[in-house]
Amino acid sequence: MPFEDIEWDESKLLTGEEILNQLKIDFPDTKFKETPRARESAPSRRFTFEDGKGGFGLIEPVSRPFCDKCDRLRLRSDGQLFNCLFARNGFDLRGPVREGDEDKIRNAFLDCVKAKEAGGMLDFAAQKENPARIMPSIGG
Repeated sequence: MPFEDIEWDESKLLTGEEILNQLKIDFPDTKFKETPRARESAPSRRFTFEDGKGGFGLIEPVSRPFCDKCDRLRLRSDGQLFNCLFARNGFDLRGPVREGDEDKIRNAFLDCVKAKEAGGMLDFAAQKENPARIMPSIGG
């Protein structure tokens, strides 16, 4: 994953399809199938083993961006509300919460949702030179 202060090298990217193909090679007797998403906005593709004993998921923001369906907001421990793991700026909730102002809290959420753009990995190509990524501080 591309993060701030990490030299991004797309040639080292391992896509979800490559992972699935490698699993089929390494575990030829283990059969799995993709299962429908519980919600269209779910970030992972889910797979279950045909023997019914578990499963796994793949989150593929680089090779299969899902930003256009994302419906999530993230609240950082300092009270900043983000509409994307790749967002550079948050919306302040700490002040309105400390004030107990429900209208300001509601408006901060509404403003955050209204400001949501395609964002994230969909605009990554334009940021390859110096991607400002704060994902780890948000919890991604």
